[in-house]
Amino acid sequence: MLALEVVTVDATIIGDPAPYHLPVPSPSQSCSSVPVNPSSVDDNPALAASTIPFTSLSSSSKVWNIQGRVIAKTKLHEYGNQRGSRKIFGFDIVNVSHDEIHISAFNELALSLYEQIHIGIVYIVSNGTVKASNPIFNHLKSHNEIFLGSSSTIQPCLNEYPLIPFFCFNFKTIHDIQSIPVNSMVDLIGLVISVSPTSTI
Repeated sequence: MLALEVVTVDATIIGDPAPYHLPVPSPSQSCSSVPVNPSSVDDNPALAASTIPFTSLSSSSKVWNIQGRVIAKTKLHEYGNQRGSRKIFGFDIVNVSHDEIHISAFNELALSLYEQIHIGIVYIVSNGTVKASNPIFNHLKSHNEIFLGSSSTIQPCLNEYPLIPFFCFNFKTIHDIQSIPVNSMVDLIGLVISVSPTSTI
């Protein structure tokens, strides 16, 4: 939201609006292999101070802490290959520098984490395998992505952290879209000037 103008304060309320509250992870939640620590990282300032920028991660990074807000979360997918049935779950986080990175978990880790990761909450993620991102499956601009493993940990940060955004946009003009590669992800702001009726192809 770039600007907000109050047109009138005396208007008819439409529907039954209610305030929106971000979900807060339950302290009782736990995870066997990749624990979502039930204590808030806000009680551990040393851990928060040890976080590094996403851009400092590389395939040689072994022990690290990063902090970011979850801005997107995939469904829990199941697929098969020569090794049998596998499950995968992923989420995107953004940090205070507006950098983004995708994080994935597989099989039992995916099952454990799916109900514990909430959009809008800030987490500190520690340790995992950093690999070059695959643009076919990852639309973020980051060159890396993270695969969680048995040594990974995730800890919620329940303070407000107003400097970490809730959304990241990649705004383009209609003219720009003509030269952008197919399957690229963009954001567009425009005024609807016509709507065509539905039809069957």
